[in-house]
Amino acid sequence: MTRLIPIALSWFLLFGFQQALSQPFTATVGSSDSYIDVEWDLDQACFEDASNNDEAYEEGVFLELIADGEVIYTEIIDDAVPSAVNNVYRHFVGPGQSINYELILYEIGPGDEISVMNCSSLTFTGTTLAFQPPTGVSASDATRVDAVEIEWTNKSELSSSFQVIRKVGAEEVTVAVIPGTTILDSTFTYVDDFVLNAPQSLVNGVEYTYCIRTYSALTDSVFSEVEFPTVQD
Repeated sequence: MTRLIPIALSWFLLFGFQQALSQPFTATVGSSDSYIDVEWDLDQACFEDASNNDEAYEEGVFLELIADGEVIYTEIIDDAVPSAVNNVYRHFVGPGQSINYELILYEIGPGDEISVMNCSSLTFTGTTLAFQPPTGVSASDATRVDAVEIEWTNKSELSSSFQVIRKVGAEEVTVAVIPGTTILDSTFTYVDDFVLNAPQSLVNGVEYTYCIRTYSALTDSVFSEVEFPTVQD
């Protein structure tokens, strides 16, 4: 008999832990530098009218999602037979943001807020990462007489395009603008070729510094550049 006690206690603690993890309303914290996913998983009881034998509310339920005091999403739930409701809303907010979310349910018609526990006035704070610059940056150094090969790996979901910048001292030239991607760990290669009689072409024997600037259409901004070591053509 005594051997059964710690087993039962362990099961109880595990069950309680799993219950604590199950929340009806959550938002992602630091999983992307572009967006926050807001998720709700509302029990069937949220949509049952206790004053009418737990039937569906006559005109349905109005769901309202609020971000920092502003309504960003609404939904009408008017199923004839009440059931659980779950959904995910992807909120694009850009890097380094902290947003306070609230979910409210109203009975359509009277306009009363649903008072069932864990159904309405639910709150959660979601956050985004700071901008994630490219990694794995490299540039070939005096391995070719006619070009410099540049490589980098995307780590941001904000990358609409990449600007490849070539510098000599304080002077800089944008040598290419390359379409970006929101796919993480995508690898890019750009070859800065020598072009005969082009005024901004490479010059053999000159040392260059290259950098990558990331442009985001979502935020309409250019993020801090990532510099490569100085290389020689």
